Amino acid sequence: MPGLNWAARWLTSPLTIPGKQVIMLLVLMALIWPLLPLLLRIQRWEERKQLRTSYLAAGHCPSCDYDLSAQPKQPDGCSLCPECGAAWKISI
Repeated sequence: MPGLNWAARWLTSPLTIPGKQVIMLLVLMALIWPLLPLLLRIQRWEERKQLRTSYLAAGHCPSCDYDLSAQPKQPDGCSLCPECGAAWKISI
């Protein structure tokens, strides 16, 4: 491509430009930086999912830690928390 010849020459030329490494690092950071919040959100979601699973395995409400083991099951199979009103499927 005639319009990208300068870029190909600049990327393949020896490191004679003093700030070339800095520029490449800044370009790389500009490409990766927007992904960091997404990665952190995925990690936080996985941690919450694991915490919720451990609460439900113990028979407790993940929202308020109320013991749901003695609560009757609703017709849809969920246990309704009398403390906070949340409905959870518990496999005890």
